[in-house]
Amino acid sequence: MKRGCWLLLTGVFVVALTGCRNPISKELRSQAQPVAPPNVVSDPNAMGKTVVWGGRIIDTKKTSNGVLLYVMERPLTHSGRPESRGVWDGRFIAEYDGTLDPRVYGVGNDVTVGGRITGISTEPMGSIQYPYPVVSVHEVYLWPTPGGDKERFPRTARMIPSWAYGYHDGRWMPSGGVWDWWWN
Repeated sequence: MKRGCWLLLTGVFVVALTGCRNPISKELRSQAQPVAPPNVVSDPNAMGKTVVWGGRIIDTKKTSNGVLLYVMERPLTHSGRPESRGVWDGRFIAEYDGTLDPRVYGVGNDVTVGGRITGISTEPMGSIQYPYPVVSVHEVYLWPTPGGDKERFPRTARMIPSWAYGYHDGRWMPSGGVWDWWWN
């Protein structure tokens, strides 16, 4: 009995440690400097610095060289994930040389990037011109959404034949007609 408890506790400890692992490499994090996106605009010495930033994707654009992720920056937790609550610190553009699917890296998803500040891109945001710090991405991590694909994609209706009844969402739901509409 004692051996079983010891193995269980060891397993829980290992899972807890791997669950808190930062997705950005230790090497890149050790080079990163604590610079916030709003400070890059006013600090000319920020160019060329390595940073690890994260936040919520607000737009994705394909370019001839790769993909631009427009991100609303959020403070990162100890595991490198953008905080779900708190203050938005600013916006930045993550410039990725390569292929990322805009549907996967779409609006509303959380992302953490590590890379080098390469400049400032002034682009329209409503009626003003907003200065976005640009980060050339060396590493990128897309955080899974809590609800999975159900949260990312809209609900769709599907038809279920009358003989396909049973438990649905923990309730017994007998069919009443030839075809019934059920939401998945």
